[in-house]
Amino acid sequence: KQVFVDMMLGIFETLNAWYKPYWFKNRVTIEGLEHITNAQAQGKGVLLLGTHSTLLDAGGYVCAQYFEPDVVYRPQNNPLLDMLIYRCRGTIYKAQIDHDDMRGLIRHLKEGDAIWYSPDQDFGLKQGVMAPFFGVPAATVTAHRRLLKISKAVAVPLYFYRHGDVQNPKYHILIEPAVDNMPSEDEVDDATRVNKIIENQLRIAPTQYMWFHRRFKTRPEGYEEIY
Repeated sequence: KQVFVDMMLGIFETLNAWYKPYWFKNRVTIEGLEHITNAQAQGKGVLLLGTHSTLLDAGGYVCAQYFEPDVVYRPQNNPLLDMLIYRCRGTIYKAQIDHDDMRGLIRHLKEGDAIWYSPDQDFGLKQGVMAPFFGVPAATVTAHRRLLKISKAVAVPLYFYRHGDVQNPKYHILIEPAVDNMPSEDEVDDATRVNKIIENQLRIAPTQYMWFHRRFKTRPEGYEEIY
């Protein structure tokens, strides 16, 4: 039930971010901004490892009050909806980069941008490896390894969430230190570490995650279908 409630709240928060951004004034706190600014001061790009939260666009707006984020996106199937979302997000993000545009992602990282990137969806084993997610094998994307290796950027976990009274909510941005040795020589280990980061983020506000994304769609041999 609470997942559904948070999804509905997320819709209103998104509309506020797009059309009434002043609503967020004095409601936002941030922790760990130095992990982004220090990396950028050294000329490095920052790949922000986050999740598909119900606060997705609201979170982008509150982050944009402290630094200039780019966002990775997948175009909508409906062209009118895609145009609406693209225009509204254009008021929030420094750049919007198609998730298939690897060259564009690498270029922006080399230019020192901070890009919000969510490696928490199941795109099958052609784009990833099996790695544990809350103890369950899940297809986990590995594209971030290539992005980081080529661009020399750093991977920085970032999470935003709602807390406090629903009647008067507050929002917190949590930015953690850059992940050590990412990418390593072991893609499964890297995927496992990324999943662990996401697990830790979701434990803070589990009902604010978009659980309707079929995270366990790909099943290894010997496991029953979930969906």
